[in-house]
Amino acid sequence: MPSVSKSSSISEKNAQSKIASVFQPFKVKGIQSPNRILAPPTVDDHADVHGKVTLAIIKHYRSLARQGAGTIIVESAYVTKQGRSHVNQLGISNEEHLEGLEKLAQGVKKEGATIGIRLSHAGAQTSESTCDEQPVGPSMMNFGRDFDISREFDQGDVEEIVLNFVHAAERAEEAGMDFIEINGTEQQLLDQCCSKKLNNRDDEYGSAKIENRVQLALDVVNSIKNRDSIKIPLSYYFSIFDKIDDGFKPKDLNKMLTLLDNAGVDIFHPLAIHAMNKCFENKEPLCQWSAKYTDKPMIINGNKTLFFGNINQYNEIYLRDEVKSKTDLGSDIEKLINNFLSKPNNVTFNYQNIKGACTRMKLGKDEEGNFFIFKDVDPESGEMVGNSFAEQCHRVLLNLKIILEAGGSGLKHVLKVTIYMKNLAQFGELNEIYSEYFDDSKPARVCVEVSNLPKGADVEMDAIAEISSVN
Repeated sequence: MPSVSKSSSISEKNAQSKIASVFQPFKVKGIQSPNRILAPPTVDDHADVHGKVTLAIIKHYRSLARQGAGTIIVESAYVTKQGRSHVNQLGISNEEHLEGLEKLAQGVKKEGATIGIRLSHAGAQTSESTCDEQPVGPSMMNFGRDFDISREFDQGDVEEIVLNFVHAAERAEEAGMDFIEINGTEQQLLDQCCSKKLNNRDDEYGSAKIENRVQLALDVVNSIKNRDSIKIPLSYYFSIFDKIDDGFKPKDLNKMLTLLDNAGVDIFHPLAIHAMNKCFENKEPLCQWSAKYTDKPMIINGNKTLFFGNINQYNEIYLRDEVKSKTDLGSDIEKLINNFLSKPNNVTFNYQNIKGACTRMKLGKDEEGNFFIFKDVDPESGEMVGNSFAEQCHRVLLNLKIILEAGGSGLKHVLKVTIYMKNLAQFGELNEIYSEYFDDSKPARVCVEVSNLPKGADVEMDAIAEISSVN
């Protein structure tokens, strides 16, 4: 009988212990969560035109909580109309937003999860038609044809922007959020200030030194932490990869994190798609570089997608020493996902009549809110259908219908559809075909233009659908 070495046995037990700890309740910086699984923002256009919470938003985040996510971060909410990036973005800029946010927080907490909200200001990445005034940014700039030229913010603007973040944080606490997250990435205002490409100033908020580039972020964090009415923890969402070509070095990361740490940031959250990427001459992942310079907990991406097609990134919350000690987070998370998927309370479907039509990974505890990816293939042959855009649209939607019905659901129970197209000029044709399948029910819909799709397809879709509500 083959023998098992003692070191191998200990290593296996340690790995199992790490995986098991992800599912155990824990508390960090006053945030009590049933596990370490965190669902980051996944929708950003389901609010009404006034920025108020809709039923679709509540359903979406409650569904994630039911599936087992212990912590939810709600999509970026604009702290002032001036900083609204697009119509139907969630708002937290005035009192009329409170009622819906309270219902959202209550709903997620009823499912046993912890909830936070990301606070954001679009800066120059918006238009006058969206924010009702000329956009403001660190410098005069234009992000493209859908945006307007911004003006450079002055000291009066700074004071107003900081106060808007403070008031938004107060509303978040009043609404029942367990923590807030400041958006310092995604080319929003605070990220624009940190970019030498976008910041041409020569004052205290200018691009000369990293201390100046993060000054507005420091003003925001300091003002929030010094407000007696705000007790909930503060997370800071940041990225650096777009700045490395401009000379951003490890010493700059050190200085940035140290300054933010001293200002009162409780948790750091590297941009999800970058956290596990190696940087600074490919020496170590960003999360491990960050752990060298701060003792604060971090939210990090495990380099695995929870749902096929990058719909959701899998995230965990780690303490600093745990981040520094992990050399292969991806491997741990692959084991974790396989462990979770093997649990008997996960729903399975019969895909025998859809060869290759979808690939699916699901994290769940009940039968609600399943995620799918649908491809333009024939269910019998598994091959791409037709050369025309119309044929592919019909096949994707037909596959969607078949798979949902196989799982005990149907098109009328779809909550959201995300469409990936290589050419948005064909949207009118798609919309006409789409209406044939969704005549009465109108789920939330997002359409994204992409440069390429698997097998050379012109269109691909994913959808979120309810199952437990089926009669």
